[in-house]
Amino acid sequence: MAWSTLKVRGVILASFAVREADRMYYAYTRELGRLTFFGRSARKGSAKLAPHLEGFSEIDLEVVRGKRSFTVIQADRVRRFRGIEGDAERRVLVGSSFLMMQRQLRDMDVDVVMYEGLLQWMGFLDVAERFGSTRKMFLLGSFLLRLLGWLGYEVVLDVCVGCRGGAPREGVRWHGPKGGLVCKGCFEEAPREWFAARVIDGDVVKFLRFARGAQWEDLMRVELRGDVVRAFCGVVHDLCVYHFPVRVDVPFWEGVV
Repeated sequence: MAWSTLKVRGVILASFAVREADRMYYAYTRELGRLTFFGRSARKGSAKLAPHLEGFSEIDLEVVRGKRSFTVIQADRVRRFRGIEGDAERRVLVGSSFLMMQRQLRDMDVDVVMYEGLLQWMGFLDVAERFGSTRKMFLLGSFLLRLLGWLGYEVVLDVCVGCRGGAPREGVRWHGPKGGLVCKGCFEEAPREWFAARVIDGDVVKFLRFARGAQWEDLMRVELRGDVVRAFCGVVHDLCVYHFPVRVDVPFWEGVV
């Protein structure tokens, strides 16, 4: 049987203990998308590759493709995000985003834009000023909005999801299952069809638009109101529940704040 090796560059999203001394790793790579591979004897103290597969780093990997799985044979760190490594709050925030990606992505589904977006997210958090719980919720919600977009579930914020008319201004409602705004006219014309639509504050709509497209540094400068951020996070949770491929059981901010 012929064995083939592949060289890729990526970020370790998660790892799990398997068998007696092995670990299974999930990485997001530039060349192959999500890649699942084994680290043989990675839980032993003498394992040489294991330290390179831990922490928050961009890594060059060489893996062997077997009949049913990949096994890592070489790992070298290319870039370490020391600001994340040295701060517990940043580690929790990045770890939560990693876990959501690991669950929602499929192996071998390549997306270079997503890969670059992930590195930008990590690079931003690596040097960002310290932030409180409200900012943390807002930042993670903003990342998930972008993740939804990378996966093809773009939020409809510029037109009504019903009539596709211009951006609703008055009496606007939010419809989670359809992932967008509903205008007053559509709701009043067919209230049974839009029974799941709920009233949404205009400030929350502005935050959704801003969070989806602004530079990460700009998200640190905007003034936050607790009630608006809570409503914003509720909308993002709706989107995760209805549109992520894999079921989301708990709000994304649990365990983060």
